[in-house]
Amino acid sequence: MESDASGGKVWYEDTVAIVTGANKGIGYSLVKRFAELGLSVVLTARDKSKGSKAMDSLKELGLERNVYFCQLDISDSASIRSFAFWFQSRFDGFDILVNNAAVCYNPMGENSIDHAKTVINTNYYGSKLFTEAMLPFLRHSASTSRILNISSRLGTLDKLKNAKVKALLGDKETLSEERIDMVLSVFLQDVKEGRWKTQGWPEIWTDYSVSKLALNAYSQVLARRYDGVVSVNCFCPGFTQTSMTDGKGNHSADDAAEMAATIALLQPKALTTGKFYAGSTTRGDTVAIVTGANKGIGYALVKRFAELGLSVVLTARDESKGSKAMDSLKELALDHNVHLCQLDISNSASILSFVSWFRSRFDGFDILVETFCAFKAKKGKEVCGLATVEASCCKQHFYPSLY
Repeated sequence: MESDASGGKVWYEDTVAIVTGANKGIGYSLVKRFAELGLSVVLTARDKSKGSKAMDSLKELGLERNVYFCQLDISDSASIRSFAFWFQSRFDGFDILVNNAAVCYNPMGENSIDHAKTVINTNYYGSKLFTEAMLPFLRHSASTSRILNISSRLGTLDKLKNAKVKALLGDKETLSEERIDMVLSVFLQDVKEGRWKTQGWPEIWTDYSVSKLALNAYSQVLARRYDGVVSVNCFCPGFTQTSMTDGKGNHSADDAAEMAATIALLQPKALTTGKFYAGSTTRGDTVAIVTGANKGIGYALVKRFAELGLSVVLTARDESKGSKAMDSLKELALDHNVHLCQLDISNSASILSFVSWFRSRFDGFDILVETFCAFKAKKGKEVCGLATVEASCCKQHFYPSLY
């Protein structure tokens, strides 16, 4: 996977991504998204028959050409070794690993710890062992090699009330795998002796939350160990409609996969490591409007806002040029939360049309960036036009223009 010198896309058909737990839900949607973008993708599933059904679904969508299936149970060391052997016989390396496979035995609203050991062994130790087994096959490149661990806000440090555990995991400089093992050992001992409710562990889906707490910490360890070699980040997809949430949620698995793909395919200059990304696609998200955004500073700003996860309205006086800008964003996998509307701020009818369009889709905006400037237009018209947009569309709290 080579970086495009022009700042364009950094993935091609020979870019190889591995997605674990991908026969359904976010994993399947992410494989689908990667395939749509032209990557070569390895789909893994614990159940071979379910993995095969997922491949059949992709075939119906015409997306199976560069998708490969291999059975994998990340909680089974023999299965990991078998996968590594299979992979090595078919590929010379991979560029992206998405650790998505996870289990949770609690229905919504319940908090049993009957399967705590299985949850910890799968969600943390399974992902860790699989990552370590595959690292020798990772194409090392500071600009293009990525590991993305699908995690959860339930596993953030603020969910801990145990001060000692929080201190053990909160110091990034001294954080180690040994400390993570120590914390998990204490948790499982608390479970065994029936005192887990009184020891300050997370209160919602406790075993699942602790497993993600460990995964988040391990991601920090990896990011520090391989700094300058590979980007390692975590992503919480938010409350997503999957089997784990009984189909409830604020957005679909496809929505979550769009966000995950955006992070996994960030351009090198925007690439981070050791970060925790949290996704959401609810209507309450930050909404930015950028005028004159089909090129130049406006387009670059739309791109940057999209990379940061904002919902962005891209406006352009010429609709065809705006459409070309959207096509460019789509090539970069940044089009999911970007919306195009034609707008000529020197034309009152165009402004009224934009206001009507905006109101039909959003409950307000937070940021307005005024980049459009036509030297032939009267300055007064421009200012008046933008003021009309502000008065008609802004939320109660309007954040001033960045320029």
